Amino acid sequence: MKNFTFFLVLIFTVLLANGQNSTALQKRVEAAKEKHSRVTRLNSLLNNYSIALMKWNLSSEKFLKSAAAATMKLDSTVIIEKNSVTGEWEKEMKDEYAYNAEMKNTVLLSSDWNKETGSWEADSKIENEYNPDGSVSIMRMYDSSDEEPGLKLATTFKAFYNSAGQLDSVEYWTTEEQQQKLTGKQHYEYNESGQLVKMEMWSLMEDDDDNEEFLLVSHREFTYTATGKTKTSSSYSVMEETEIMTFKTEHYYDSSDRLTHTEDWWLNYTSFQLEKTSRTDYDYNSEGDISTETYSNWDSDQENWEPYEKDEYTYNSFSFPNTHFPSFFLLFGVVETPTFGKAPDEINTYEMEDATLEHTSKMKFYYSTGTSTFAEKISDAGFSVYPNPASDKVTFNWKENKATLFLEIYQVAGARILKKQVSSGIPVSLAGMDDGIYLFKLNDGKQTVHTGKLIKR
Repeated sequence: MKNFTFFLVLIFTVLLANGQNSTALQKRVEAAKEKHSRVTRLNSLLNNYSIALMKWNLSSEKFLKSAAAATMKLDSTVIIEKNSVTGEWEKEMKDEYAYNAEMKNTVLLSSDWNKETGSWEADSKIENEYNPDGSVSIMRMYDSSDEEPGLKLATTFKAFYNSAGQLDSVEYWTTEEQQQKLTGKQHYEYNESGQLVKMEMWSLMEDDDDNEEFLLVSHREFTYTATGKTKTSSSYSVMEETEIMTFKTEHYYDSSDRLTHTEDWWLNYTSFQLEKTSRTDYDYNSEGDISTETYSNWDSDQENWEPYEKDEYTYNSFSFPNTHFPSFFLLFGVVETPTFGKAPDEINTYEMEDATLEHTSKMKFYYSTGTSTFAEKISDAGFSVYPNPASDKVTFNWKENKATLFLEIYQVAGARILKKQVSSGIPVSLAGMDDGIYLFKLNDGKQTVHTGKLIKR
């Protein structure tokens, strides 16, 4: 709501400076309200399924595919909450995932538990379509309404890629009067290392004569550490060629380049200065998987951080890299998060009540066995990578009639750390690479022929 208030303040300030009348102001305010309504609806949908996924680097890069040896897949997640009156655990929300023959997520259905009927009722849905190389081409988002039953198409995202295979732009098509209309565009810029450095948001706006045009309304900028980790993520609001930073996230790492905490800074709409507001701290277990996330707000009077919520993670025995998870293209840019070795089992949430953290909700993950057709295709083509996990060297083998291929290895956050020409059966040194999960692709100079995950331990 603060962003909307700031948006109206900017409109009012600009109109006064230009000497425009109250009728023009009213039109601008109504346009702002309409835009805010669309953004609010979109955020409501995304919160159902994106926030949790982002915590595990599941916002996909173009080349992020499930491991060829994956034997498990995520079928659903269920959130249950403790009734504050009875103390009983009650069902709250469920997400269900469907996959195609190549184990790419095609449908994500979110449902709410209806206590009166004792059944799940669909609340929203995502449908994904893919390009031949496995990148997302179209994402359709459906939501429910109180006016009529069933799920209705609300927003369609169309993704476009550049010649390097990076996300170049996204079009937003929203449903207005039962028809889809292009109302927003997002553009992406990268540095020489292939890292996302800027993301622009353009929105369809009306001028005083009701003429429509696309205007730049906001953008985000990203900076990185020397090792390729996200350092800062800053958001700017743009009005009449004037931009003001409204939000910034700073990332901090330990000596092992492991994410320790993030701090958020928001614009104070009275002083128009950035002030730190919230913080997330990450702790890890003995195996290197995240054990807790602690969320705090900044107390400006006491000048200290006050925890208000904590998430505790438990894990299954099978590995995260060998599990198929849903993946989406980067609608919101880079999200720097901890990575996992084991697949999550539960996330237990504790909220601060009367200076005590009380167990209030938990998310349970449900998996089933599954074999990827994508893995079978790789096997049929005679492709293999071993050892995987690897320590100091890795070997790629293929039977295709190609003497050499071009290898690129990326961090999950998107930074390319290796690019070289390789030959089948000849070991490739992993010297200088930290332990962790990486993405690789092999291309013949014209197109990508193999992609996958590589684990270094």
